[in-house]
Amino acid sequence: MDAQLKKIFHISSFLLTYPDRHWWEGLEDCKNEINTLDDHQDAKELFLQFFSQLEQIEPIKWIESYVYLIDFGRNTNFYLTHGNDGQQRERGMELLALKNLYSNAGFVVTDQELPDYVPLILEFLSCAQNDYVLPIIEKFKANFLQLEKQFIEKKHGYQLIFKIINLSIQKFEDD
Repeated sequence: MDAQLKKIFHISSFLLTYPDRHWWEGLEDCKNEINTLDDHQDAKELFLQFFSQLEQIEPIKWIESYVYLIDFGRNTNFYLTHGNDGQQRERGMELLALKNLYSNAGFVVTDQELPDYVPLILEFLSCAQNDYVLPIIEKFKANFLQLEKQFIEKKHGYQLIFKIINLSIQKFEDD
């Protein structure tokens, strides 16, 4: 995977985390990184559209939408195995397999988030070797496409981030 695709996954990971004070303060650095994406104009333009939308919303409204859609949304939460298995035991096995994959790749995971949390997966994609990236993409590609669709239906700015993620996954698969 080229360095700019990795950067796209890293930026997307950051933008999909909870919009706390650290998040708001990091947006300018994020914009600076986006401006270096010369080989991926489509992603660059979509990121800039996202920032344009973000600038038109009061921070408290953005936070409220995050809590409503991500923390409480059945179809828009960021835990990708949440809807996969009806049985908690099977989900637990999936989470353990993910954690083991991360560990085998040398990726350190804290206990603050479950291993199927979208920003964590994207951070992993931004730094892992291709041998470890491919199984994650194969496993969760449909989930990312579904999240894009859900955010389009909700008319939320995250639709742009998931479009970027899905375009980047496609570019990775094409290379």
